Amino acid sequence: MFGPDSILWKFLVLILFAAAWYYVVFRLGCCGSDERFSPDLRRYSALPWEDGGKFYQRCFRIKSWKDKLPQRIPEDGFSKAHLDTVTPEYLDTFLTETCRGEWIHTGNLLLSVVLLLAAPKGLRLLSALLNAVVHLPYIMIQRYNRFRLLRCRDRLRRQQYGVGVSADERAAAC
Repeated sequence: MFGPDSILWKFLVLILFAAAWYYVVFRLGCCGSDERFSPDLRRYSALPWEDGGKFYQRCFRIKSWKDKLPQRIPEDGFSKAHLDTVTPEYLDTFLTETCRGEWIHTGNLLLSVVLLLAAPKGLRLLSALLNAVVHLPYIMIQRYNRFRLLRCRDRLRRQQYGVGVSADERAAAC
């Protein structure tokens, strides 16, 4: 009943494999240097169809649900729940963390391909779809927020941050 050939056993092995995968991807993302997660890298650039992030609002109404999903903050990590301050330097840190988050969730999304190819037959499609449903929203949130933050940071830099611009004006820029 609960031997290596049972679906329950295979499901348990699948859960343990996914947990190990998530852990490795998370640790690689957290230990990676900030240069690997620069928003200036091509892999984090806006694609034409994303329309600077507007695609996510237009097609998925992302504003209505993005703040309701939980976030995992590593010890001494960076919270992306809200802007603590509005300076180009802080926004650079926030932007790097959106890239790091996207990288981690994309790495976890790749597990869906492995599941489609290697999971037990009765669990392949279900496990791959479940994994994708868990990680795709987070990738969309990271990209949506990054494009907005880039515009805000660039606007602040154009205003020559700190030179004749009040804190209220800086906050209004975003």
